[in-house]
Amino acid sequence: MVFPNTFANPTKSTFNLVGASDADVILFNDFRYDSGNEIIPWSDLLNLLDGSKLHVAAPKTSHTKDIVWAAKQPIFATGPEKIRRYFKGTSSINAGETSQMDARWVYLHLTHRIPDINNQIIPCARCFSQLILEEN
Repeated sequence: MVFPNTFANPTKSTFNLVGASDADVILFNDFRYDSGNEIIPWSDLLNLLDGSKLHVAAPKTSHTKDIVWAAKQPIFATGPEKIRRYFKGTSSINAGETSQMDARWVYLHLTHRIPDINNQIIPCARCFSQLILEEN
């Protein structure tokens, strides 16, 4: 692995970003921003992407206070479309807020599709056991 200390795919929970500040790289795979159902509030995501310090909620059973995220790791995301901000309760795009997000990302549109190849692989118990037993 190129980056062994990668923080990837946080859940939608209260303490979902604990550990991200110590990672070498952040990956948001299949990232979608739905108001009210996001992994990070819009304003926090804007601040994170422009390199501002961010306070991350941490459980007080293992931390004495919230974590201050000041590291500036590279952040990668994949998704079906650009990140857009909508006016609350509507399908109308908030152009001002969306332009703030656009200024913080470099969007690459990958259009090539990998064909679905149905390769039949013959199971081999010897090969599988060798893989398991020799794995470090």
